Amino acid sequence: MGLGQEGLHQGGLPGCVTRCQKIFQTSVCAIRGSGGWRASMSTLVIGDPLTASAPRMPTPRVTSRQAHPAPHPPSRTGCFSVLPAKETPKAWRGAVAPCGRAASSTGARPDRRRDVEKPWPFNGLVRNLPMTSAHVAPVAVIIVNYATAPLTIEAVDSVLARHHDGLPVEVHVIDNASPGDDARILSQAHVARGWAGTVTLHLEETNHGFGRGNNVVLQTLARREDPPDKVLLLNPDARLDNEALAILARFLDDHPRAGAAGARIERPGDGTVTSAFRFPGLASEFSGAVAFGPVDRLLGRPRVALEPGLPTQQVDWVSGAALMLRMRTLAEVGSFDPDFFLYYEEVELMFRIRRAGWEVWQVDEAAVIHHEGAATGVQSRQRTLPPRPDYWYDSFGLYVRKTRGRSGALAMTLARIAGWALNRPIAAVLRRPAAAPPGAFGAMWRRVLRPLVGLPPTQARR
Repeated sequence: MGLGQEGLHQGGLPGCVTRCQKIFQTSVCAIRGSGGWRASMSTLVIGDPLTASAPRMPTPRVTSRQAHPAPHPPSRTGCFSVLPAKETPKAWRGAVAPCGRAASSTGARPDRRRDVEKPWPFNGLVRNLPMTSAHVAPVAVIIVNYATAPLTIEAVDSVLARHHDGLPVEVHVIDNASPGDDARILSQAHVARGWAGTVTLHLEETNHGFGRGNNVVLQTLARREDPPDKVLLLNPDARLDNEALAILARFLDDHPRAGAAGARIERPGDGTVTSAFRFPGLASEFSGAVAFGPVDRLLGRPRVALEPGLPTQQVDWVSGAALMLRMRTLAEVGSFDPDFFLYYEEVELMFRIRRAGWEVWQVDEAAVIHHEGAATGVQSRQRTLPPRPDYWYDSFGLYVRKTRGRSGALAMTLARIAGWALNRPIAAVLRRPAAAPPGAFGAMWRRVLRPLVGLPPTQARR
């Protein structure tokens, strides 16, 4: 697809590159719907103000598309309470209910387009965390579902089927306003499989995305009098292949400066795949986009993805498919940045974790099977890449701006564009698919470069 078909305007990509170069040089010299049964479910809109200058404790609020009373507090016999509904058109409705500052990453100018309410800071909300391992706090497992109810049920079953070396475990499933019957399927499974007392279902009215969906539970847990000291984030298309939860929990206990630990990822038919990574940089963006061996070797193989099957070691970041986080670490650096909808949110979180002096580890002994792409529709090993959604480009732009500042973000974005451009003739000669997804050049201009030069992002022309 040519650049003219991407709907570039206001100078197009060449004009943008010239403008970006000027800004870069100057910088170097001187960052679902309402109604129906969902209308009765209270939805917590959770955020994490990364740009707050100091910890604050505003009065928590419950917001939804309609006014509803706050959920009842957790019962004394456990943290799994029942939220009574005013209307009950179906037997399962209202049967299950949720129980009950970090500085900016780089000092870069915060994004002005804030469309997500951020009512609570994460800092200051974690109370009574044990200072030693003498107290055995529960481990919370969080699974965010969107249109993958059967796989989510398998993921929950894989957790409940394990012994976890005797550790108490609680599971939280968030349905992100999935289309279709996911909420009904999950609610029926909750009853049929006897999940009561172990699994809490959070039926949301809005699709929060991955990070904000996890924040719904993370903030709820942080406000409890008996919060867990560890949380395992598990993809809905992943399942435990061994006692991975206990292995990761024990690893964090044995490594007090480890703030995050990820499991080894195995894929059906592919065996062990990459689960540990380096942070993206200028060289890796260019080399990865060119996708040509001689260029990769010339630049010293600056790959983001590390080799699969590595032994347990410290890394920059790990796959979010099975990620255990220490709550005390989140209390220090904040939870997921709510500006991200999907993609790059876990990379940005682990960037803050590493910058604060905490360690991130890939733990080879813990194994998880991951059906990649079942939840997002995007797979890393597809030979012909499908077009990427706008929110992928939005997240890429947010990540480079928040971690590199505006000058660094411009440099990394232009490096990727230049690499893709150089890859085109190479791919044609070698008769292989281009590295750039369809529409990538236009999307980079519309969703990444325009915001970096002070212009609003735009949609593709139809």
